[in-house]
Amino acid sequence: MDNVRAYNQMFNMTSFGARIDETINDGRSPYVFKVSGQIYHWIGSLCPQLGTRPRFLQLYIYDTDSEVENRMAHFGGGDSDRICEDLVRKLIHLLDSHNELVRLFWTARDKCNAVEIPTFKIRLFSVTGSKQHSLPTSDAIGAIVFDTGFHPDLKLVDAPGFTGGRYVVTVYCSIELDRMDYIRKKQKDIRKYYLSGLYDTISRGDQTGSDVGSRTILPASFTGGPRYMYSHYLDALPFPQLTASDRADIVARVFRFKVKEFVAFLKDGKPLGDFRGVMYTNEFQKRGLPHCHTLVWLHSSSSSPMSERIDDYISAELPDLRTHLAGYAVISTTMMHGPCGIPNLHAPCMEGPTCTQKFPKKYNDKTFFDADGRAHYRRRNTGVYNPCAGVHLDNSYVVPYNRLLCMTFQAHINVE
Repeated sequence: MDNVRAYNQMFNMTSFGARIDETINDGRSPYVFKVSGQIYHWIGSLCPQLGTRPRFLQLYIYDTDSEVENRMAHFGGGDSDRICEDLVRKLIHLLDSHNELVRLFWTARDKCNAVEIPTFKIRLFSVTGSKQHSLPTSDAIGAIVFDTGFHPDLKLVDAPGFTGGRYVVTVYCSIELDRMDYIRKKQKDIRKYYLSGLYDTISRGDQTGSDVGSRTILPASFTGGPRYMYSHYLDALPFPQLTASDRADIVARVFRFKVKEFVAFLKDGKPLGDFRGVMYTNEFQKRGLPHCHTLVWLHSSSSSPMSERIDDYISAELPDLRTHLAGYAVISTTMMHGPCGIPNLHAPCMEGPTCTQKFPKKYNDKTFFDADGRAHYRRRNTGVYNPCAGVHLDNSYVVPYNRLLCMTFQAHINVE
């Protein structure tokens, strides 16, 4: 079960097809998977090109004597400690015995293994008795050599002939267009269905509309239906392989709860002094992750701009490892800027040879205000540093913070 996705991918018959836009990823933010245009299923050729391994549908047709080895080759081969060879053999036997499409592929396999390969097309049909609800059909989707009366739902077209004894098949599939086409062509039946349900209700003498129509099984794609809600419940279950950037929706909900706790803590915990009021706005970075800008009003007893009072609430130094190990662990991982500058000219904050945030900062023995009224926080050269990417980040790289806030929320909270 830990490798169920690998086994599922191992027996896929098609791959994901789309025009993927990689220009949006510049290496400075979480990876974004951006698709331009339409998504489709891609099958490709029946046989692999010279020098390449078979994959997807090719594994059901080409070199089936080595099918186990060919399937496991994409996941580390026989040396893999994740994939069980015996289980792969059992899955192959299961599909060969019970999957109608795999049985149809045997015909293509036998033809490809013949001495003289004939010209042929493959047509895939929906399997009789399959557990599907309202499978859309269309003349634009249809494509194998026998016709057993099934309704086609996928068409393999374009038979250009053979090149070097290999046959090429191209796939075109547009599911959304087929759904709309299906609904448009079935309007007569749909209208008849609803009118017949209304007539049956009236003929029974029902006075309410609760019994109009008949029982309908809703697919998982029907928004708000029981199968739809169940699938979303499964999506909400935790998976150890996912990161925060994989589920921005969950991150946003958790962040909303944390912002409420943060505002309540400003009022009740008084990490900045006597609280009077607050205003905040949530923003989302270009990759979708949120952050909050907060403006806090304090009572006059806590709002004096004296440098000594600022040192009580704002720090720009790493805590001492010997006296405050827990504080050092939080601050060194959440409140450090960099490395940037000469050690890392490709950092997001860099514009040319300089840091836009003016790091590293100058050392100051005490907090003071410049002529413009801007505070320069105390940054003593205490010898405490945080090793990061081969660079010793000391107090000159610390982002100003409030220790109580950072220790409470274990997060990056810049206080100015």
